[in-house]
Amino acid sequence: MEIKGKIIVKHTNGTVVAQKGKLILPDANNIRSIEGSGKINFTNIKVDTFSYKGKIYCNSIVAKKGVSMYGAITAKKIEAGSLFSVVFSNNISVGEIIASKVEIAPVEESKRNALPRLLAMFLNIKIEKQEDIHAVFKSINASEVTLTDCDADTIICDNIQLSGKCNIKKLVCSGDVKIVGNDVKIHSQEKKQDP
Repeated sequence: MEIKGKIIVKHTNGTVVAQKGKLILPDANNIRSIEGSGKINFTNIKVDTFSYKGKIYCNSIVAKKGVSMYGAITAKKIEAGSLFSVVFSNNISVGEIIASKVEIAPVEESKRNALPRLLAMFLNIKIEKQEDIHAVFKSINASEVTLTDCDADTIICDNIQLSGKCNIKKLVCSGDVKIVGNDVKIHSQEKKQDP
């Protein structure tokens, strides 16, 4: 695990590691929780909870209780026991998400553009409009799903709410499908069959 920022790692044996700066920690399976900010790069990790703000690059995260992120992520697979929650400030790409509840939305545009507007005002320069940010997923399998500005190949769920610019290739849902706005596209929709 390579980190540029700050991190608090709590191990199952009670050991706590808290560090700032650039550091390398071995990938481990005896970690209870990870909290941090900055850029983190690792292969696979198993934890109870994962909470991070910044840029995350990994192969997989398995979190028994949940995953909470703010920033950008690139991953092949994320399993979160109860909740997978992401507020993204840059484009994100995740292959597969498995969780009980999934909530994914971009950071508010006013917050995302605050620093460029402030710099433009003080430096008296024109700042070009930032391009839209988007989240892309191969598959999401969850009970409850709430997505804003996301693309997905396949979503399997019980209930879903879609808003912003969403493009869903295949939706398999057993319950409520709530669409907010006119920019949501669902190409194929099926009723989820009970096992």
